[in-house]
Amino acid sequence: MSNIIEEIKSTQCTDIDHIFSELYKNKSCAVVGNGSVVLEYKDGAAIDAHDAIIRCNQTPLLEYGDSVGTRTDIRIMNSHFFAALKGDSTHIEHMKSIAPKFDENYLYTLQNEIIIVKYGVHKSMFTEEIEKIESRNNKVLFLSPSFYNLGISMLNIHPTNGFIALLFAMKYFKDVSHFGFGFYTEKEKHYYQHLQIQNETGSCHDNLKERDIFLQFEEKNYIKKRGKTK
Repeated sequence: MSNIIEEIKSTQCTDIDHIFSELYKNKSCAVVGNGSVVLEYKDGAAIDAHDAIIRCNQTPLLEYGDSVGTRTDIRIMNSHFFAALKGDSTHIEHMKSIAPKFDENYLYTLQNEIIIVKYGVHKSMFTEEIEKIESRNNKVLFLSPSFYNLGISMLNIHPTNGFIALLFAMKYFKDVSHFGFGFYTEKEKHYYQHLQIQNETGSCHDNLKERDIFLQFEEKNYIKKRGKTK
């Protein structure tokens, strides 16, 4: 396990690793998943108490603040949200058939966040869109292939955004806690919407293996669940 931690620490994540390493080295971080399990607790204040909060994809907060907290500092995004900015109606309709509350303009609503694109976006194809996103005091960065491949090597399959978010937090932050990860075992997979696909997320992820790795990290006290210590 210590070898894995060393690899997480040493693998390039973004083009500004040196800035993050200095900025976050003594800070605490809450990694908040979108699982409906997050509604079982009123951890909003505990989440907000962290120096930084990492979320994934689309995350409504206003009506759920008591459970999920009220701000986002870093966001790991799928390519789906960038592709939607091109106005491809087929893509948008497909996403809404899976996630009814999918917002094709969601990236344009964000403000004061570091947005890290996980996979599948070519920066040169989204120059105007990125400029518009960054005009609201956001910063758009791109996950390095080597960091993404680290996730693949740990799982033998593509990592979810949540898994990448945890590795990101473990790389930079001194104190890491996670909230709202149900690993797709709940009846409702998202806390804010009913997904139309109610089985696993698909053959491209292994949610149960991700859960096992989370548990191994917890047992070694590298991370904490809900900010609690054993």
